[in-house]
Amino acid sequence: MFNELKRYFYYRKQYKFDSLCDAIYTLIFIVGIIMIFSGQTSLNILYFYIYFLVTNITLLANEELEYEIRTSQYDNLITSKYKVKRIYLRRIVAYLVWSSILFIISLFVSNVFGSSTHFVFPKMSIFGAIVFVSINLVLFLVFYMGVIKLTEKFKRVSVLLNFLNTIFLFYSGLVFPTSFETFADMLNKILSLGNN
Repeated sequence: MFNELKRYFYYRKQYKFDSLCDAIYTLIFIVGIIMIFSGQTSLNILYFYIYFLVTNITLLANEELEYEIRTSQYDNLITSKYKVKRIYLRRIVAYLVWSSILFIISLFVSNVFGSSTHFVFPKMSIFGAIVFVSINLVLFLVFYMGVIKLTEKFKRVSVLLNFLNTIFLFYSGLVFPTSFETFADMLNKILSLGNN
């Protein structure tokens, strides 16, 4: 896994301009969401972080796989001793580290710009936290592997992914509140397990 981390950061270093633009785009997106909540309602930082990780890690994997397909590097992946799915499962760690670094930098930048957003972190028991992590991990892996399969089959699915990410942003309840039962409401119930 350390080799995948080195490989990914070398890839980022090799394409400096693209990496810089990606980092700036991500920074603007996260700081923008935080500023929307500034002085109004509180933002559940854990849920926002989950939303960001799931969507960003999946987009990074899709972007890299599409690039490998376009440049015929995918043929080398197919003939390697590891399956493509296994390779991309190992790459999750690199995407997680990169995404987390961008998220943390964005939190600092939002404070520099004077955001008065009140961050909340849900109360949870040990049991609730274990169930919470397990459910999110399983759902993420299903979504992630589904995207890898779709990308392998159709070669280009980034527009579909952006569409799904937009739906997830507004209707999951993880970032913006909704008037109907959402994924965030289910997570709240899970986190309350064992708190009684």
